[in-house]
Amino acid sequence: MTKMEIYALSKKYTDDTAEEMGALKGAPCQVKSIIDNPDGTHTVTLEWEDRSGNHHQDAFIVNDGEQGPQGVKGDTGATGYSPEITVYEDTETSYRLKVTNEEGDFLTPNLKGTGGVGINVRVVDNALIFYNI
Repeated sequence: MTKMEIYALSKKYTDDTAEEMGALKGAPCQVKSIIDNPDGTHTVTLEWEDRSGNHHQDAFIVNDGEQGPQGVKGDTGATGYSPEITVYEDTETSYRLKVTNEEGDFLTPNLKGTGGVGINVRVVDNALIFYNI
């Protein structure tokens, strides 16, 4: 059972609950959590506030349905491109990067903040890491 199906069942449960049984009808109700259980079931927890301001929570277990047939394999997608990022300049007042992507190379502007304002950016394992300064 997909999470969307579980959500639909949760919504139906909410809609079918009688007002005297916790005033769910007309009260905003949210799915607080959906937990995948090891036995192939899901525990769905609902949370709401009734008209008197009291908070309520209820949980129920949904059994997974049978596995459906394998779908048809789709077409292979286009080849992606991972940009390469290298440090171009790293001084006390300037930090610039060279980025190479499928369209060519470009240099970033100075990424070091001035006067204690801004962010500090570093390249770690070909990823940009941002630090507040």
